[in-house]
Amino acid sequence: MIKRIIILFCLITFWGCNDKIDTDLQRLNLKGRVHTIKSYIYTAHKVKEDVIEERDTTTYSIDTFTKEGQLSTSEYYEANILTQKTTHNIVIDNNTKQSITYDTKGNVQSYRVIKYNKKDYTINISTLNDQKELQNKMVLQYNKEKVLLEQNIYDASNKLISKSTFKRKGEMSFMTVIENGEKRNFSRKFNQYKDVIEDILGYGTNSQTVTYQYTYDQIHNWTKRISGNINMDPNKKQVIARTINYY
Repeated sequence: MIKRIIILFCLITFWGCNDKIDTDLQRLNLKGRVHTIKSYIYTAHKVKEDVIEERDTTTYSIDTFTKEGQLSTSEYYEANILTQKTTHNIVIDNNTKQSITYDTKGNVQSYRVIKYNKKDYTINISTLNDQKELQNKMVLQYNKEKVLLEQNIYDASNKLISKSTFKRKGEMSFMTVIENGEKRNFSRKFNQYKDVIEDILGYGTNSQTVTYQYTYDQIHNWTKRISGNINMDPNKKQVIARTINYY
């Protein structure tokens, strides 16, 4: 199954350069009136001066947005066959939305329930299985300016399993994660278009650095991203190619 690197990373962790977020397009750092994004994820290897891409054009995802900038559906294809579909932003009440993921036969695989508490600036995201049994829960804490301060993840028994705190300083973001009693530090650097150009996991000799390079369209939405971990295999890259359609 194609990995949902772009959508899931941004929607689940909410860790990005955009502080004040009101729509999914803003959360994903997308400019303009985006309608659909078709994404291919594949690997590339550098052999001497040549880059060899291992692209599979039959495996991809399609994300569709409303004119209001909210994510509507996500579809995943393998061998050009629809294998999974998620319907997003189903309104339950004024403070609650739901996403439902279906398999290729239309059977429900999972639910995600998002509750907004405007009084204490929190967002609660619960993931449930097909029987609507709680699998895990995430609580996001914002300040009055809608800047993310903290992210806590709980298991099905409501036990805290991960606690993350966030800070911003200029073009850098910093995250501290405490998980299973272990503390880890991360930093993230952005370019002038608010896209990630460097992730550093940990400090010193134990750190891992992932770098990102982009190709942009005319309104500075990226259409190709090449990333690689320079501490592991500098000749191995991951590529995400996107075709973006606008309203």
